[in-house]
Amino acid sequence: MSAPERTLIEAALAYLRAGISILPCELPLKNPAFHLLPRDALGNPVWGQWQERLPSEDEVRAWFSHRRPADAVAVICGRVSGNLEVIDFDVEGIAKEWAK
Repeated sequence: MSAPERTLIEAALAYLRAGISILPCELPLKNPAFHLLPRDALGNPVWGQWQERLPSEDEVRAWFSHRRPADAVAVICGRVSGNLEVIDFDVEGIAKEWAK
């Protein structure tokens, strides 16, 4: 396992231990890493359960140590994560304008 993969697992586990639900993501689109998620009866990836419960440490370790691991960690806000709310700015400099 490379150093970046180790760091990503450590970050994911730190979120989990802080009571924050997460998902594995793929960059650059920030989509869930669907190839790592369970499938419904029709074969569609599902991730809604993590809006209701935290993933287990085993699930997180599997997501980030898979032969094709996730690229990033997505935080799931709301009740499952202690009512966490996040404002995400994707355009450089826009946060300063928003803060004014």
